[in-house]
Formats: sequence, C-alpha cells, structure tokens
Amino acid sequence: MSAESVGRQSDSALGRLKEARRACSVARSLFDPACGCICAGQVVGCRSGRRSITEIPVKSVTSGLWLPREVQVEKTFSAQTSIRARQAEEVRMLKLRTIGYWVTTAIIEFELLVGGITDLIRGRAVLVAGEPVVDIVAQLGYPAYLLTIIGTWKLLAGVALVVPGFPRLKEWAYAGIFFEMTGAAASWIATGDKTGQFIAPLFFAVIAMGSWALRSPSRTLGILFPSR
Repeated sequence: MSAESVGRQSDSALGRLKEARRACSVARSLFDPACGCICAGQVVGCRSGRRSITEIPVKSVTSGLWLPREVQVEKTFSAQTSIRARQAEEVRMLKLRTIGYWVTTAIIEFELLVGGITDLIRGRAVLVAGEPVVDIVAQLGYPAYLLTIIGTWKLLAGVALVVPGFPRLKEWAYAGIFFEMTGAAASWIATGDKTGQFIAPLFFAVIAMGSWALRSPSRTLGILFPSR
C-alpha cells in the first residue's frame, strides 16, 4: 500500500471522526442503548444497524420510553400546538368575560345612579314618566323617608363598584344591591301584585350577580371558584 493511499484513508477516517463529533453535538449527547454510542450509529454503523441520526431513539420526557426521533419531534410539536390552542382559548374566554362584566356593570350602574337620584328628589318611577316613587312606597306599606335612605345607599354603591381597589367595599355594595332588589321584589309579591312589577327588581338582582361573578381578580377578595 502506497503512502498516498494510506494518507487518503487517514484523511477519510479523520473526516468520519469529525462528522461523528458533529452528530454528537447535534444530538446533544443522547444515549442509544442499542449500540452504546450515537456517534457510532451515525457514521460507522452499530449493532442495531442505524445509519441516520433521525433513527436514533430519544428518551421521552413524559413517558420515559425510548422513541424514534421522528415520533418524539411529532409529539413535541403536537404538545406545543395544544398549548398554543389552549392559550388562545383562554385569551378568548378572558375577552368574553371582560365584555360580560362591563355590560352587566353598566346596566346595574345606570339603575343605581338614576334610581338613587329619583328616590332622593322624589321623582317618578321611570325617569320623568311613570308613577311617583312616593306613591309606590306608600302602596308597598313603607314610609316616604325610606326613599332618602335607599337613594343615598344606591348612589354610594354605584360609586363603590367603579372606583379602583377597595374589594371588600365592593363585596358590601353587591350584597346591598342584591338585598335591596330582592326585597323590592318580595314586597311587590307580598302586597298581591298582579301586574308583574316584581320582575324588574329581580332582573336587576340577576344582573348584579352576573357583574359580581365576572369581576377581574383585582376587584375580588380572592378566587371565586378555585380549581380542585
């Protein structure tokens, strides 16, 4: 064998060694139990007969099993896709929750501010129309001065719901709104109402509960529905 032939073989062996080292770097030193070395499987062959780095098994992080590289990559891609889809769904639900909160809060705020002013000035039930509120409370069996008390608390509750912070004060405001609305509905039912006047306060009570349930964490005292 000539010196030139020996030199070519030596260069060829050195090239294979360099290729094996690059393969080890790409595979990040993953161990193949079938042949003992992923470099051997990549370049010079091994007992399992693997020739490509993609055929070298990769240990699954989740199951602990040795899987073909293609399967592991596919599983990783599927997991990432699932995570992105779940995150997109969470963002969509958060947007819907925020919209629902502000819609219900705007309705109950309108009722509190308009209703509170109407009670204080002894106006009419529906803004400038309808029956005077003094006649309504008299019909329900309550004294007229109750309007001043209820009107004041309505305005204070309306302010408490929209100002930043004060989560405990907001809890009290929601509780007061619920008691006032359900109390009004019960008063109409107790006096034998046959015109459906009790429906309106019940509607506002439900809207108030919706606003309460849809609040952001910054407006609550804690997690409303903790996950188990």
